[in-house]
Amino acid sequence: MKRKYFAAMLSGLLLPGAGQIANKQRIKGVVIIVLCAVLFAAVLYFFVMGYVSAFNDREMLYRTVVDFMIEGLKRGGGGLLFSFLGLIGIWIYATVDALIFGDDADDA
Repeated sequence: MKRKYFAAMLSGLLLPGAGQIANKQRIKGVVIIVLCAVLFAAVLYFFVMGYVSAFNDREMLYRTVVDFMIEGLKRGGGGLLFSFLGLIGIWIYATVDALIFGDDADDA
């Protein structure tokens, strides 16, 4: 199997940035891993804080579970949405980058 396909599978399935490390682009791989870790922590933070806020509201305790879940996501706000979209964007970038630049690593 060519290295670029292996690297793209690493970035797409295992960990964004792992494909770059497999392609001998270590600095880029570490930067992508750190960015993903920060964005994942932001997603968790906004997700949990939205549900804590909804749980502390007495009116929410008397609604259905689905209403509680939707309200928690709403209270997570734009931070949840932007950090989630950023995480998905970096993941896609890492996979495509590993596939494109893996060709150069095969020639070396």
